[in-house]
Amino acid sequence: MTVSVVIADANILFSRTLRDYVLYGDEAGGFEVPWSPAILAEMSRNLRAKRESSQARTDRLEELVNAFRDDALVEVHARDEAAVESVDMDPKDRHILAATLSAGADILLTENVLERIVGTDVVDLLRAVLKG
Repeated sequence: MTVSVVIADANILFSRTLRDYVLYGDEAGGFEVPWSPAILAEMSRNLRAKRESSQARTDRLEELVNAFRDDALVEVHARDEAAVESVDMDPKDRHILAATLSAGADILLTENVLERIVGTDVVDLLRAVLKG
């Protein structure tokens, strides 16, 4: 059985409940959830800003998340960063698309409405790229 690879956006990992569900799904073998250093950094930044978490607490959370699975940390390739550089979208969200491509992900899990971020044409293109 082939297991889907699911990139979770920082807004999914930000929520303790959603983060737990995603990690439980991975642990149960339903899918694999990789993340990039930039996704974890965004999660931590938002936790400090919106939940008033301390740097020490978010550092510890990143340690725990990274310890969850040895191979979960995605190295984002320069070619994938370059591929999304020209995408008409909020530049701060490009790292998520690059990580999605580098991980060979089947699914990008986000609370954002993707068409609002990148436009319908890019969503169709991303679906085509992910299908191979």
